[in-house]
Amino acid sequence: MAQLYPLQQYTVFNTCDLDEARDEVAKIFRPHRLEMIGKGKMDARQHHVPLGDISLNYIQYGAKVGIHPGCLDSFYLITLPINGSASIRNGTFEYDLSPNRAAILNASTPLDMFWEENCRQLVVQIDRRALEREMEVRLERPPVKPIEFGEGFKLKSNNGKRLQALVNYMYFEAEQGRLSGKSDETILCGLKASLFDILLDGGHHNYSDILLKPKGTIAPKQVKLAEQYIHANAENPISINELSRICGTTPRSLQLSFKKFRDTTPMAYYWRVRMQRARLDLLAAENDLTIAKVATKWGFNHLGRFSVEYKNSFGESPKQTLHYSH
Repeated sequence: MAQLYPLQQYTVFNTCDLDEARDEVAKIFRPHRLEMIGKGKMDARQHHVPLGDISLNYIQYGAKVGIHPGCLDSFYLITLPINGSASIRNGTFEYDLSPNRAAILNASTPLDMFWEENCRQLVVQIDRRALEREMEVRLERPPVKPIEFGEGFKLKSNNGKRLQALVNYMYFEAEQGRLSGKSDETILCGLKASLFDILLDGGHHNYSDILLKPKGTIAPKQVKLAEQYIHANAENPISINELSRICGTTPRSLQLSFKKFRDTTPMAYYWRVRMQRARLDLLAAENDLTIAKVATKWGFNHLGRFSVEYKNSFGESPKQTLHYSH
């Protein structure tokens, strides 16, 4: 029986020739130098699913190789080894990759990679402009310097588990042919938003400290304080009176400010954050986690209403999300 690979129905190439492998990968990513190290047997392949601002890829070389693209320039890469190991030098950062550790490879610093024999990786390509637009929303101004990630994700950490669960889910959906059609746009947009949230809000990068600090912005201070308090205390019950007291204003004033600057209400914002947290829990669910437990944890005590609101938010039911996470 033929071996099955991730995204196998989207095979771009499968070759034993080093030059062909280099040229085919360059068509999707960028020109680079590819060298074989030692006397291993080349068995290279790439599978590729383009999804607008991102693409999903499976890559292997078989033999031990060195990959030297210089700066990626127009995109970032998330690399998650599913077998074997690799070492990375990305600007000033050097670290080893394994099935327990993922990397976020920066666009603006020189990159050198060394993949060991039989290293197989899931590689998510992210358009640089798309990531910078997401950062601009968070900063409420364009980023002055390129976004540079540090040490990547340890996949046993909470954010690492969320990243791996989300990526695995995206690959599963792509394999089922459910991310490329017009009817899939809502689901895809939700998945991209979740991916950017994990990278920018949970990853370590050169804007992390700025995002954690209160910022002087167009929105008044009371709105920013309320948002920060909600994100920090989303697991706890919060009332409009509590929020207004924390922000040093009245419930009426806070309501009007949210309506003017966020086109929503403080409590609607609070429940939206809770719904997003519930989704992340479902994506990273262990075998004994149930939808009812997640809903109750985040304050949704009516399971039927939770399911309806969840589907309205993400384009799929909680049951579907939980099923694909296992």
